[in-house]
Amino acid sequence: QFLARHPWWELPSLYFDPYLDKFTDEYRPFDAGLNHLDHVAMDQWLKQQDASSSAIRYIAGTGVSALHVLWHAAILKLRKVPLFPPKVFRLKGGNQGMTDAFASRLGDRVRLERPITGIEHSPSGVRIRYRESGEEKTMEAEYLVCCMSAVMLRQIPVHPAWPESKRYAIGTVPYYTASRPFFQSRSRFWEKDGVSPNIEFNEHALNHIWRMADDVDTQRGLLVSTADALTTGEAALKTFRRYYAGKSEDIEVALVHDWSRDPWVMACETLNYPPGNLTRLWPVLVEPHGRIHFAGAYADNLNWGMEAATRSANRAAARIESES
Repeated sequence: QFLARHPWWELPSLYFDPYLDKFTDEYRPFDAGLNHLDHVAMDQWLKQQDASSSAIRYIAGTGVSALHVLWHAAILKLRKVPLFPPKVFRLKGGNQGMTDAFASRLGDRVRLERPITGIEHSPSGVRIRYRESGEEKTMEAEYLVCCMSAVMLRQIPVHPAWPESKRYAIGTVPYYTASRPFFQSRSRFWEKDGVSPNIEFNEHALNHIWRMADDVDTQRGLLVSTADALTTGEAALKTFRRYYAGKSEDIEVALVHDWSRDPWVMACETLNYPPGNLTRLWPVLVEPHGRIHFAGAYADNLNWGMEAATRSANRAAARIESES
């Protein structure tokens, strides 16, 4: 009956809504009086709410903190954002235009292909060791803002070492990695078939797919998707053809960009934490340590890519400005 009156993506609210108003500050999850739920798995909690096995499979996954999931839902409610936003946006010409604009404004202050090899810090400043053209170099500054993923940060020597709570948070925060299959077709065949190409498959080789580049003046079509790491174009296309209901499919190219093959970009967004870990990771994961600050998709309360990165970067900038 609920799904007869609501879109499918609102199903979690059937179980979540009675608890969400307990969260009044999106950065203070432990003020909601639900701390015991950090030690309860979400699927187990849903069973206690008499959710069906299908609802549990759709909503929960396994082995994640019920408190973490409820907190994320509460953040969206506080921001007046749907659990699954039906409208999303991109920049004309592609989102790469945003980072290109930043790089253009910053000029030669952006230095590429200089991997960090060590971090030293003191009460008065920081020193970074990095490699340039095979040569070890150093750079000193008053502050450091780490914007790399925690997966890479945990591999870089830091002196003095992180305190135990920070070391645990950086070393434990869970990530997923993914690949990006994309299909070029001779036509926008889905229009001829009268079938939406925006499909969720939930298969390893093809998780979900959507149409792109409608603003490009061409008869060809472009479909972009997400898949697990190490997916091949052949496997992704085979999955698409197994499920696509239309008869006019004319895909001519299937390629994959696999982020998992590059250690500096392999970590995508963070996952919900296992039971018991929210109390250990929040807020220590995102808090500055001395003159070292942290920004990125993992360094905010909601792990939504650019939003989390922007929010955490603004927070770091404001904190540094207040200390300067």
